[in-house]
Amino acid sequence: MVLNMDEDNTERKQIQEEARLLQAMTLAIAQSQDFHTALGEALRQVCEATGWKYGEVWIPRLDGTTLECSPVWYGSTNNLEKFRKLSEALTFPPDVGLPGRVWASKQPEWIEDVSNESDSIFLRCQMALEPGLKAGLGIPILDRDRVLAILVFFMFESREEEKQLVEMVSGVATQLGELIQHKRIQEVLKTQARVLESMVEGVNMCDENGFIFFTNAAFDAMFGYERGVLSGQNISVLNANAPEENALLLAQINQQLQSQGSWFGEFQNCKKDGTSFITYARISALEISSKKYWICVREDITERKSSEEELRQSKRRLATLIDSLPGIAFSCSNDPQWSMKYLSEGCLNLTGYKSEELLGDGISYNAITHFEDVANVLQAIEAAVIKKQPYVVEYRISTKSGQEKWLWEKGRGVFDEDGEVLGLEGFITDITDRKRAEEDLLEERNFVSAVLETASSLVVVLDQKGQIIRFNRACEKITGYKFDEVKNKYIWDLFLIPEDVEPVKAIFEELRGGAPSNERENYWLNKNGTWRLISWSNSALRDADGSVKYIIGTGIDITDRKQAEEALRQAERKYRSIFENAVEGIFQTTVDGHYLTANPMLARIYRYDSPEELLLALTDIEHQLYVDPSRRAEFMCLVKEQGAVWGFESQVYCKDGTAIWISENAYALYDDDGRLLGYEGTVVEITERKRAEATIHYQAFHDLLTNLPNRTLFSDRLEVSLANAHRNRGKLAVMFLDLDRFKIINDTLGHTVGDRLLQVVAQRLTSCLREGDTVARWGGDEFTVLLPQIHTLHEVEKVAQRLVDAFQQPLNLEDRELYISSSIGISLYPQDGEDIQTLLTNADAALYKAKENGRNNYQFYIPATNFGDSGKLMRKRKVRSPI
Repeated sequence: MVLNMDEDNTERKQIQEEARLLQAMTLAIAQSQDFHTALGEALRQVCEATGWKYGEVWIPRLDGTTLECSPVWYGSTNNLEKFRKLSEALTFPPDVGLPGRVWASKQPEWIEDVSNESDSIFLRCQMALEPGLKAGLGIPILDRDRVLAILVFFMFESREEEKQLVEMVSGVATQLGELIQHKRIQEVLKTQARVLESMVEGVNMCDENGFIFFTNAAFDAMFGYERGVLSGQNISVLNANAPEENALLLAQINQQLQSQGSWFGEFQNCKKDGTSFITYARISALEISSKKYWICVREDITERKSSEEELRQSKRRLATLIDSLPGIAFSCSNDPQWSMKYLSEGCLNLTGYKSEELLGDGISYNAITHFEDVANVLQAIEAAVIKKQPYVVEYRISTKSGQEKWLWEKGRGVFDEDGEVLGLEGFITDITDRKRAEEDLLEERNFVSAVLETASSLVVVLDQKGQIIRFNRACEKITGYKFDEVKNKYIWDLFLIPEDVEPVKAIFEELRGGAPSNERENYWLNKNGTWRLISWSNSALRDADGSVKYIIGTGIDITDRKQAEEALRQAERKYRSIFENAVEGIFQTTVDGHYLTANPMLARIYRYDSPEELLLALTDIEHQLYVDPSRRAEFMCLVKEQGAVWGFESQVYCKDGTAIWISENAYALYDDDGRLLGYEGTVVEITERKRAEATIHYQAFHDLLTNLPNRTLFSDRLEVSLANAHRNRGKLAVMFLDLDRFKIINDTLGHTVGDRLLQVVAQRLTSCLREGDTVARWGGDEFTVLLPQIHTLHEVEKVAQRLVDAFQQPLNLEDRELYISSSIGISLYPQDGEDIQTLLTNADAALYKAKENGRNNYQFYIPATNFGDSGKLMRKRKVRSPI
């Protein structure tokens, strides 16, 4: 009974001591300025309360790969300063040394005498001998199941494990977890707030549901609120959208933040006083203690958007004015009458009205338009606006003085970004004089019309520009064209063969310049494609002042007389023109590979200065021209089998030695006895097309960030490898590789650094593989590896170990040293699967097992139901030795 009372008293004292110690540590931590000071204070309190002479704290790095020494406390010097300095230079991976084992096990560990332990158990054994450290204890500080820090204590005498002491320190450490984590979160938020408060852009922080808990001064000023008023409100109160639109936008932002880590775009916002404005927002995701937050940086772009719109309108108006002739520049509103809202100063000279008289509540512009023409003008405008094309219309107006004028108007619709019509812009000019001239000419035409129409000869009348203004019935009968089809068209554009165009133009210019009449024979091309040989007598018709007004040509059909000889000459000219001016290379070659003929385009394709130079240089097509000499034999074989080749693609050498791609169409030439004489055909260059096809093919099968094969190409190669392995009874391995804690780097340093990190990772992974192996980017920070030909399990282990070791050295990116590790899951063919999906699924399962085993290792797939000797877990981990 006495013994039970003693045990009860001892337990009561232990609880009281633990409570007193926890109370003192809680007060000290709360008063600490930062996270590391809080840890140091906790260390001192435990050492002084429990008799430990030396204490240290080990905390995980941000990348989670190793432990680093933080605060150290000791009660007396006794050479402990040297031990402290040496310890602070070390790092411990999981399961290595006393801190690493406690980190991995999350359980306390007692060492009776560190000097009696082997180096594999206590790595600092030799270092501890000099100050005389003996007993040691490692205690984890946990927040839920996550290790925040490792407390390590030493004393100068050996001592067996004291269960009560361990329980007391463990109990204190367990209750400290939440306090320490709360202190760390406070420090993170405090640091973030100081940084964000100093930014000139508006910054706010809110949770993933959109409730604000921080805004900087610039943000409050931007929205017109006093400091602190917005805290606790939902961010949607600042948006000018409807509630359902805000809810949809919030969901879209959340989705993109989860997939990409950031979102940016424009918001329609509303200030406190109701003023609307536009902001450009950049939102990033932040996670603290498993809770997600948003950081949003905003910039007021209202003035910039307004300036951009004004600039666009100014450019449209200026372009219209520059492209138009002198007269009236105008702008119309989008209403049923297209009312004028702008008329330039030329309005007064043209209409007699000042521009302001025809705008607003003044006289409508349609009111001065001839009533017979208003409907035609509005119809032309409506049709052009629907098709979003310019319109041209002619109409009459009545000026302020009552004078009637003919006007020519060209305009076009003005549309907003959504394609909605805003109005019209265009130009108006006076064509009254032209109209009167046309009426005078019409009278003159009527006067001579009967004479011209009854003549048996061809009669063509041209104006001063060379356009056809008269075309009698004899011309219509011979050519097949009606007058309306050729009216106002140039005679050389319709009827002349190429050789006659310039001579006829020269004759026309001579006649227009005052030369006497002349005669000439030339061919006329008819509507049905035939031609007639015409003997022309040409003369000029002068005006009253002696100036040339019209050119008259009178012709007689002499086709029957010269048809045979002219047909022969025309055929020769036509063939030569086609040969010389063809857009394709044309050739004839001998059977043994000599060029017999080549046109200029073929010389240009092969980069020769002339066809003559090409004929002299290329005497052996098989070896001089084709990059792959066997293509000549393939060409000849196809022609022999098929009689011709179409689209025969090859790489060939140019004169300068560069290689291009060509496509050939060709057929064989035979003599009357059926003997093969050579080949004839055409060539076009397709280099750019082939490059485009290669680029498209590459982009379809590669990841554009890392230039590694993508999922599609990896799956194709795996499918081929599986077929080969099945056929040859071989083996292969599939790996799933994931970067450990990549998201921390991505969220902390930004996506630019994250993308660059992925590129460097891709280079390191590629350097670890054998020839014939494939590494592909599967997505995000996941990669897949294919080892298509393996003979032993040792080969796979060697490659996997190289991949793990590839990240032991830091990655230097933008003056930063980044530490990252990888976890790998491995499945083998055929024992782990015989198809693509099964192998990938099992490799992925093995990857998760590797992560559960502490990351930074590789894991072979083992079926969940197989735990016997036949299914032994095979795992390798790369462990960094202490410094």
